Amino acid sequence: LTLNSDIVDLDQAREEWRNMSELDKEPFRKIAEEEKKCMGDNWMKDFKIKKSQVTQEDRKKSKLESDRKYRQKVKLNKSKKQTEDEFCVNKFKDILTRKKD
Repeated sequence: LTLNSDIVDLDQAREEWRNMSELDKEPFRKIAEEEKKCMGDNWMKDFKIKKSQVTQEDRKKSKLESDRKYRQKVKLNKSKKQTEDEFCVNKFKDILTRKKD
């Protein structure tokens, strides 16, 4: 994997990783393993602390809010698709009426 700039194209990096042989991937895996060893048992501590500090009620509120946003998005997409379909049907009818005339 090459890092030529500060910005990394994740899609390109994933593609390069998939195309690398297992032998080429090995040095990167060793580096990652060494970094984990240097951090010791605390390598996931921040993630675990953040998760455990959130109360059950806050998790439930967050989940409800997330679900509400998802439903809104689905509803909007559905109405947008319906509007586009109606437009296409009307356009098609208009074209057919012009051809008849």
